[in-house]
Amino acid sequence: MDKTQPRIIFGNLVNELMTAEPDIRHARSLSAVSTRKIWLAYEGDCVITPEEIRPVFKEYACGLLQSDPNKITNYTPTGSVLTYLSKRLDHGDRAVFNEYLSQTPNAVLLPFALDLPTLNFAKQYNLPIDAYDAFPASSLIELIYRWNTKSGFRALAERLNLPIVPGVSTQDVNEVNALVHQFLPLTGKVIIKLDRGSNGYGHLVLDHQTDFKYVFAQHLEAFKNQYKHFTIESLLEVIAVPNITLTINNYMSPSQMFGVQAARI
Repeated sequence: MDKTQPRIIFGNLVNELMTAEPDIRHARSLSAVSTRKIWLAYEGDCVITPEEIRPVFKEYACGLLQSDPNKITNYTPTGSVLTYLSKRLDHGDRAVFNEYLSQTPNAVLLPFALDLPTLNFAKQYNLPIDAYDAFPASSLIELIYRWNTKSGFRALAERLNLPIVPGVSTQDVNEVNALVHQFLPLTGKVIIKLDRGSNGYGHLVLDHQTDFKYVFAQHLEAFKNQYKHFTIESLLEVIAVPNITLTINNYMSPSQMFGVQAARI
């Protein structure tokens, strides 16, 4: 990463890729962890988050990162957690953001998610997207939206011959019952997912004892504002979750970084 390139680190954890319409509990949960974006910041960067980064946390993070907190701009625009971050900037007080742009004309945008509201925001302020040679074309944006769905990822994994959990996607609500009972015998449990990269939002687990008709009707009501596109999969028992840690310093080449032995914890 080029430390000399100033970046606007855009914590748009609430975005179009994850849900068709933001949900208040989901949005609050995502916004609460958006402050962690401070860990990505170098001196000269600007961190924009839906939740305010408290000074004590900023001081702590910058102390560990050996950065001067006064040389990192952080800003939280006013507005509801249900409003996309780019829209909050459009309708709120932009004084801090505009001052940063005027002082840092070569800044690039580093968003959490490349959804259309954020890309339109980047166009509006003529901001290049970090690590992209050119602004994403419509075909690439379409691909981003596709791969940020359960069905899109499953299709990609199958093309790459990667093993995936048995399952299928459907846009027909009336098919879900039959599909659940098709996959239920494999492991004794089935998970129904909203067909989005939703970070677990909208998942429903069923087993042989579940009153499907009643439970699924309640589920549809609870998520009535989301697209009626589901992915049904056999639920596998989680035996272990591997956690790999890499220690990287400023003097390691990419080959060293990816060739280093990882410690398992």
